[in-house]
Amino acid sequence: RDIVITGAMLNAHHANEQWIETLRMFDAIPAQQRNAYCYHMALNACGCLLSLEKGNRIISELREPQHLHLAQDPQIQSALIRFYAKTRQTEKAKRVFGDVSRDMLHKDKNGSIYCAAMDCYAKNGEIEKMLSLFERLK
Repeated sequence: RDIVITGAMLNAHHANEQWIETLRMFDAIPAQQRNAYCYHMALNACGCLLSLEKGNRIISELREPQHLHLAQDPQIQSALIRFYAKTRQTEKAKRVFGDVSRDMLHKDKNGSIYCAAMDCYAKNGEIEKMLSLFERLK
């Protein structure tokens, strides 16, 4: 129950572009209680702040054995792509998208992974690649 309330608070801070407060709240959540949504919001805040250091620390935490299951969540994959794209690490963003399995793309009901990749391509002037992904969605 507490994590649901915390998630709502993270969302409120994020929706009001209070990126630093989003990260403060994320840091206050015990690591074992953080869910995919918490990491998603934190990575988005890092991207908006262009905070490579904090974002990379969060990504390192996601690679720890107790959090590896979260890495298979479409929210996390789209957040990683967006973080890397916003922080101008486009090759890493493309690599994340390229490593996403077909199964995960099917699980991604709202298309957030494709949208994140298309946004990355568009922001980097790779319009043909963006349009190609768009055609795949049709």
